[in-house]
Order: sequence, then C-alpha cells, then structure tokens
Amino acid sequence: VDSMLRWQTRSGFAPRRVGRTDELNGQVATLLSQMNIAVIYGGDKSATGAVIHQTSNPRSWKSYRNVAEDIAGASQRLGCRNVQLLADDMSLGDELRRHHIHFAWLNTGGVQGYSPMSHTAAMLEMFGIPYVGHDPLAAGMLDNKIAFKRELMALGIRTAPFVAWHPSRGRFDP
Repeated sequence: VDSMLRWQTRSGFAPRRVGRTDELNGQVATLLSQMNIAVIYGGDKSATGAVIHQTSNPRSWKSYRNVAEDIAGASQRLGCRNVQLLADDMSLGDELRRHHIHFAWLNTGGVQGYSPMSHTAAMLEMFGIPYVGHDPLAAGMLDNKIAFKRELMALGIRTAPFVAWHPSRGRFDP
C-alpha cells in the first residue's frame, strides 16, 4: 500500500481518499472504547439461580469460560474498554441490561436441554442485541446430528446409515 501511494504521488495522481484510513481507524477506536461488549460463556445449571428446574443434557456440558476470558482479553488489547464476561444462564437478561450491553460474542454451548446451542442466540435476538455467532436455526441444525444428516441427504450428500431415537420415546427397541 505504501509503495502504491508513493507511486501515485510521484506520478501526480493523488488518491481520492488520502487520509480516510486514518479517519476510519480513529472512528473505530472511538467506537470500541465506548461500546459495552459481553462475552458469554456456558452457565452452570447447578449454580443457585441459574435455571428454574435442572433437566438433562444429551451431551456433556462445558463452560468455555477460559476461552471467553481469552476473547475478552484480546478484545481489550484491540481497544475495547468495556468488556464483561457473562454466564449463559437465567440471569443473562438482567446482566445485559445492568451493563448496558450493545454487542455480544457467543462462546457458549448452552446450559441444558436438547437444543442448548440455539437458546442464547434466540434470547439475544429477542432482546435486540447484535452478536457474533450462529443464528438460532443454524446453531440448532448444526448441533442436532439427526436434523443435519437429513439436510445433507435432502441435498443428495451421502451419509452413513443411522437410526433416530429420542429418550422421551422410552426404551430404545430397534
């Protein structure tokens, strides 16, 4: 880029937007310093007040808090001054409101249930908070192996044979 600018200046051709990059960088720096950002990690369903009733998870739960801390640290090094780490649990809406969050980064696999990956994105959409992460439908489809395999089959993409069964239907009996 520098060599291109030198060539344009020597050739008498002045770029139309000289200095605009610096102006944009300044605007981005101002925006990042004033935004309230949340990095959301998986809440612990066994924590007091996290859920109303504990239910099962079809796969093992992880908080991803360490990764969320890394994301928050990197964001702060890039100029974000107001970054909050928030647990994905029943308190999330109140915490987003309390910290006046403008934007969220999803780093959660959900708390509990059969489609936990889609819960937080759906809540953020309901709250009107933009976020980084899959939308609820995409998150649910990617996390649900049966639905994903059926989508692949509908597109003509071969998959290994499978049988679908849900624990709510009782004991598995092929």
